[in-house]
Amino acid sequence: MAAQPQTSEHNAVELREMDEETARNTLTVAEYERRERICNAYEQAEQTREERDEQERRVQDIVVRADTDALVTEVDIFGNEVGGRINPEDDALRELAARMDDEYGDIDPGDIGEESIDGVDDAAVEEIVADLIDLLDIIIVRWNGTAWDDLDAEHRRAILHDAREAWGLDGFFVALLELVEAIEADQEERFEVVDGFR
Repeated sequence: MAAQPQTSEHNAVELREMDEETARNTLTVAEYERRERICNAYEQAEQTREERDEQERRVQDIVVRADTDALVTEVDIFGNEVGGRINPEDDALRELAARMDDEYGDIDPGDIGEESIDGVDDAAVEEIVADLIDLLDIIIVRWNGTAWDDLDAEHRRAILHDAREAWGLDGFFVALLELVEAIEADQEERFEVVDGFR
């Protein structure tokens, strides 16, 4: 009498739940290989589910549960801990940015410094600095641990004027660029998390 082909006595759930030692001692080679494929598929599915859950948690933190403070980017600027945020819905920021673009659109902020303003009168330089102080006043959220909004307008402007004097014109521009670049990089990373989830 010819031997009949052996069929598996175990379903997929039983194979997956079987411990390794039992599987090695009781399963045929074909059943063992089938068990390995099933276990690998479940492990991959679990890993994918965990990655998706983590991504969803990050999106929830950024989009749903985040308060303004969670969206602040912290930067060390010449020994000062400065937290900033660029809120595209801020009307004052949009108006200032549009006006500055109209007035200085042809100026590359990275090229501004003591040498590049030779020939520009002091009044024009101070107008630019005044606009940059306004810009910083809008995007700064925290200064050395103090909430920016807790300070009155006069105190905030005094801090920024003192910074401009202490750092010089070049240093002031560097500080602004460092803060803006850090905020933009932080926001881009957050948007990538949200886009990756879609």
